[in-house]
Amino acid sequence: MDYEKLITDPGFLLVIASQAFAGAFSAVVAIVALKRCRDLHFHVNCRILISTLLVLIFVHSACLTVLQVLQLTRYLLYPDPNKAAIPATVCFGLRFPATVCMTAFAILQVGMIAERAIAVWQRSRYESLGIAVGIIITGLCVIVSALFSMWALMQMNLRTVTVYCSAGTPETSFRVKVLTMTFCGIDGFTLIATGLVFSCNAAAVKRKFFDLQSSYQLKENLEVLRIILPMSTCQAIFHLTFSLSNSILASYESSFLMVTYRTLFAATYIIPYYTMIAPILLMLLLRITFHKRASKLNVLTKPAAKENDMYFTTYSKMWMTTAYNKS
Repeated sequence: MDYEKLITDPGFLLVIASQAFAGAFSAVVAIVALKRCRDLHFHVNCRILISTLLVLIFVHSACLTVLQVLQLTRYLLYPDPNKAAIPATVCFGLRFPATVCMTAFAILQVGMIAERAIAVWQRSRYESLGIAVGIIITGLCVIVSALFSMWALMQMNLRTVTVYCSAGTPETSFRVKVLTMTFCGIDGFTLIATGLVFSCNAAAVKRKFFDLQSSYQLKENLEVLRIILPMSTCQAIFHLTFSLSNSILASYESSFLMVTYRTLFAATYIIPYYTMIAPILLMLLLRITFHKRASKLNVLTKPAAKENDMYFTTYSKMWMTTAYNKS
């Protein structure tokens, strides 16, 4: 392959640079969102899961930014592919944690729904359960993500060098494709599970008799589910686009020139743009939730108007309107 044309192609370099920028921007936004999550009034288990998602976004973004900046620097300094290439061990060292994080994005959404399902089920005493549920769910999600990622990348050849570092090498392409398709299945399951938990929560709210703790927990569930649903939908759109674009591009590989194919192949990795949007979307949803809570609190704390005041105010408005019409 003529890699010299590839690493000097403006389109290819632009793709690498844009992913490096998206990764750096995502890392900064994730830190900002993580700091704002300190003000969350949700249950501690919910806060643990949301904070874990933001930490994973930061780790993914940091690994990707370091990798893409490293590759871009070597492309610009060394037009010779033999000098620009990086060891496969370095590639694996940066791609593996990024792949673990990418896998955990999907699995952690399932964990969030599982945590809310437990909150609905144990609503009368969920506050007393402490942080055990959140820690266990988070630990399981990360461990399962690491195992899936190791299975997908374990056949990568680490005794060579690579001009463009990708998780999808000739040795790992099939398993990586299976992994990305699995993301879509997990996202679909998450959306269905969100609907089921929402329905169960709504059915519980309609019951006439429940204690104050249950009432508070059910209202919190509604707020959290309204955050999870848009986040899961956004993730599903990105995963579906990523998976389909990779599959379609691989089917027509022979129809493209090498430089064009490699540029498009690199461009299909749109996860950095998801990690850039997800924290912003999360902060927006949290802001809407806080605003609704503040509005309800203002209504509850506002002193009720006296009946006489309401009567005379209404009568005065009617009198003024009548007088104005006569004039």
